[in-house]
Amino acid sequence: MMNVTNDLRIRRYILAGIMLAVSLGMVYAGTSGSVSVSVPLPSTFVIKVGGPNIYQAFITGGNGLPIFVESNFSRLMNNDILASSACASGCSATLDPGKYNQTQKIQVNVPFTLAGPTAAIIFPQNTFTTPAFNVSGNSFRFDGPRIDDAARKFQAVITCTNLAGTGCHIPIVIWGALCLIRASQFFNITTVGIFLTRFSSGCEVLSNTITGDLNQFNNSSLSTMQGVEASGMSQRIHDNTISYIRGGAGIRVGGGTINNAIHNSAAGNTLFHNEYGVQTVSAIDVRIVDNTIYNSTSHGIIVSTALVPSTFGPLVIGHNSIGESGQGLCCGSVPGLESHIDLAGSRCCWYSVSITGNVMLDRQANQTTKTDIEIASQNYRNLTIVGNSIGKARTTPTILLSVTPFDRTWIIADNPGFNPQPVRGPLTAGATPFTYTNLDGYKEQIELITIGDMTAFTCRGIANIIQVDAISPILNTLDTCVFTYVAVAPTYDVLPT
Repeated sequence: MMNVTNDLRIRRYILAGIMLAVSLGMVYAGTSGSVSVSVPLPSTFVIKVGGPNIYQAFITGGNGLPIFVESNFSRLMNNDILASSACASGCSATLDPGKYNQTQKIQVNVPFTLAGPTAAIIFPQNTFTTPAFNVSGNSFRFDGPRIDDAARKFQAVITCTNLAGTGCHIPIVIWGALCLIRASQFFNITTVGIFLTRFSSGCEVLSNTITGDLNQFNNSSLSTMQGVEASGMSQRIHDNTISYIRGGAGIRVGGGTINNAIHNSAAGNTLFHNEYGVQTVSAIDVRIVDNTIYNSTSHGIIVSTALVPSTFGPLVIGHNSIGESGQGLCCGSVPGLESHIDLAGSRCCWYSVSITGNVMLDRQANQTTKTDIEIASQNYRNLTIVGNSIGKARTTPTILLSVTPFDRTWIIADNPGFNPQPVRGPLTAGATPFTYTNLDGYKEQIELITIGDMTAFTCRGIANIIQVDAISPILNTLDTCVFTYVAVAPTYDVLPT
């Protein structure tokens, strides 16, 4: 049954086998039986007769004869509801439990609510490749029904990064503002489950279940997928469960062009068996917080840069629980090569990046996580990695700097399981004057073990006492100590703090 409201109410009686008898006064003969209706009708009735995908409608005050005879759910939605005068300023519809076969794109260009239980299942058919719901209107709400895209999963797929969204097999594409997609289920996703385009804003995607095709998870012929693609402005992707997204992320915030995601957040989601848990590219003011991420094929969280250099950030990655990354279950990934959090990207630059309060652990006997945090790019400014609980990983160190810190704004400190590092030394100073530079990202001090015939010991531009066991001031990233001596080189320890 589908109820439509806005000065106009539609009630549909689903008839199976024989028609249900409704004592309303007049008999209408359908192909599978008959139903009694009153004249004039107290409200609009939509009656399903003659098969699994035939819809008929009556209108209030009519003569009892059908004014619509539709062949599919799409035409009923597009022509009879969304294009009706009653829906000119917006309307709502409720689906009762049942199967709704969709053979064409549903174009929504007015405020519209579609609600119903998860037992109301919409099946997009393989007769079209465009989005199931292409939403250009504002205030779209999808609350409760299920979309099962199984019929389209074996079709050839065109890339989903094109703006028109054609050929994408996406259940819902949003171009407008202030949408709410809540408590719904999206099964057998083959490209993107929900696509918030860079023209959309103010949307909330809350408490949904989004799942790829479990049987096709390792199928290398399938396209890259995303559970939710969150471009646009002020989008909230919260409390969803997203799994089995191959070749892409459970949630992707921004991507492709410059700064096409602004003030967006991914929070409180449960993300497992995806290529990446969360991915962000070319975004401004992004929060990735309080998510539970595990069994990722590749990285738990990956940050990268856009195709064109620009200024990205700030970025907060905080209080996530991440486990068992680098599974290598699909998409050409080899187990054991990826990290829980990876900072990558070959173009400039992310500013004000904070990675704090995360908990990371690989509990497997044969661990697949390469390391907990890997910094593989210098294109990060004001980078703070503090207060994370670092667990066991396949290799050490658990925070891996694959590059030299770009500047003094990199701070890595107070990460249990990583900080403090073991003392290094005794080390022997090189040719005089020898300069030691802190390239590790975390704070250090220098302790003199032997002084030889030193004539000067200068750290951070400040002269220090020359004596055995003398300790330098704390050295932040790229701070230096200069050892000057005549002939006998001093020795020293490096004391990470």
